[in-house]
Amino acid sequence: MPILGFGVFQVTDLAECERSVYEAIQTGYRLIDTAASYGNEEAVGKAIGVSNFHPDRLIDLTIHNELVPAVNQIETHLFHQQSQTQQFLQENKVQIESWGPFAEGKNNIFHNELLLSIGNKYNKSIA
Repeated sequence: MPILGFGVFQVTDLAECERSVYEAIQTGYRLIDTAASYGNEEAVGKAIGVSNFHPDRLIDLTIHNELVPAVNQIETHLFHQQSQTQQFLQENKVQIESWGPFAEGKNNIFHNELLLSIGNKYNKSIA
């Protein structure tokens, strides 16, 4: 997994978004962060990679293309583990990258009693 990525949040000019992602790839970036809520997925897609692909869409992509994606970014955290999707990705040698690993702060995650007790046992924070 790359340590450094290129994000497209708030890039509203679609031509600029596509050009920026393409140029980021040309300069060596291999992690592009995008989301449906950004409203620029089509522009990112014209330049490169997958995010939030369900197994059926990933199969379609690999059947109709020569390359299998190296990474699929999906929402995973304690309250939304997507175990079957994780297993599918592992079986198909696609690295999972989690978005929202702290559940976006929902479900009172930072005050969860079980997580607190585990953290205390190992002298760690809930995070």
